[in-house]
Amino acid sequence: MAHEHKEHADASAMKNKRDADALAKKEKRDADALAKKEKRDADALAKKKNRDSNHSDE
Repeated sequence: MAHEHKEHADASAMKNKRDADALAKKEKRDADALAKKEKRDADALAKKKNRDSNHSDE
């Protein structure tokens, strides 16, 4: 009986690890997506500022 319990515990531990890995992957993807978006926004803002400053020189 104890042997079956250990297998169940192992299976449960593996599931918990898979869930944790999946969550970590998702959080990394979300963080990467957010970083990309922030970089795009910053680039767009820099371009706009650059255009505005070039325009004011004319």
